[in-house]
Amino acid sequence: MSRICYKNARIFIGNDSAAVEDGVLIFETLPDKPRGKVVYAGAADDPKAAGLAESCYKEYELRGYTIMPGLINCHVHLSLSFPFLPYKADPYEGTPYRTLVEYRRLAEALMSGVTTVRSTGCADYIDVALRRAVERNLLFGSRVVACGDVVIAHAGHGFNQFGSCECSGAAEFRRGARAQLAHGADFIKICMTGGLAGPTEGVGDIQMTDDEIEAVVAVAHGSGKIVAAHLSNDASIKAAIRCGVDCVEHGYFMSRETAQRMAAEGRFYVPTIAVSNCGEYLIKHGSPEYHVRKQAEAEARHKQALRNAVEEGVIIGVGTDLLPNDPLGGTTATIREVECLVDAGMTPRQALCAATSVSARILGIDGETGTLAEGMDADFIAVRGKPDVSITELRNIDLVAKGGRLAFSNVAGHEAPGFNVTAPGFALDGASMLRWY
Repeated sequence: MSRICYKNARIFIGNDSAAVEDGVLIFETLPDKPRGKVVYAGAADDPKAAGLAESCYKEYELRGYTIMPGLINCHVHLSLSFPFLPYKADPYEGTPYRTLVEYRRLAEALMSGVTTVRSTGCADYIDVALRRAVERNLLFGSRVVACGDVVIAHAGHGFNQFGSCECSGAAEFRRGARAQLAHGADFIKICMTGGLAGPTEGVGDIQMTDDEIEAVVAVAHGSGKIVAAHLSNDASIKAAIRCGVDCVEHGYFMSRETAQRMAAEGRFYVPTIAVSNCGEYLIKHGSPEYHVRKQAEAEARHKQALRNAVEEGVIIGVGTDLLPNDPLGGTTATIREVECLVDAGMTPRQALCAATSVSARILGIDGETGTLAEGMDADFIAVRGKPDVSITELRNIDLVAKGGRLAFSNVAGHEAPGFNVTAPGFALDGASMLRWY
């Protein structure tokens, strides 16, 4: 067992508590175990901290840093490729190469401070395989919460993408949901409406009937799993609430009344505001005119929907619908998403909670990660400055650890080169969308 102490740092636990200004983080790792644990996180003057510090074989000075839980991205497509095509075609030259691309992106996510991703659609159950490989310490990368195929209506949103299970009628939707669970899905993802990327669909389209939605919900809830739904418009969000859907994804158009209902019933919301605020990104990646136009048309209403949700107290997590570390707004997509939550009315502390403890709750892993507390997995980042005071300082991530093992560190006196799944000299710096296919 190896026990390490980081001292003289600010400690942001990841909950509603204010950061500890003079804090200590003590964590330990075990040989051949991927999940090192937090032993202590809190004030340096606590007698417990002094006693535990004596058992550490190494101490490091982190003055000027805020240590906080690793970021969680609740809406990621590891196989993302642009521009979207109007027909099914694999830009990755088959499943084997696609698997390698997706693992690289998982490694890139970790290097950007995202220690957990929720895969919201992935062909050939690659996300399930990556989850198992990371859990078994075969590969080093972000934790994966997997859904396998997205369960959609025939010719519905995502029909032209790999990783969609097309169904019609309650019986087929029930069968599709069961198939995902049989392959090891952690939750079920459905697409209830049209979206921004489809050439022949509108965001006002409703593509699933109540009995189809209820069939999926019954299957998922019967196995203790939640249902997350791609939802674009207010009417569909009301239908999702009525039919028992647990988590609203996107919610481009959401009225204040609907936000009030979501809050009252404790439903989750992952707004992915980044994906309707990325016009330059879409143009750079060759997206067609209709996609760029639909994104621009949705932008203002999506921001208002998020403001409604924030003001009404909806449970909000962080997700991007872009790769976690894709460049956006001068930072990564994940960090930009957190900043957008502040723009919508959250305090910096609330936004950081959304990216950590609240997202962990949405994913059902809040007993494992999302906060820095004794017995939790040692998933954390060190940020120069005070991101809980000024959210833009979240851009200053100088250290990332997953399960107590360093992904990289630029902290003076504790430098550690980043792990590398490529040839020496090739950084895992993201923006790989245009490079690997």
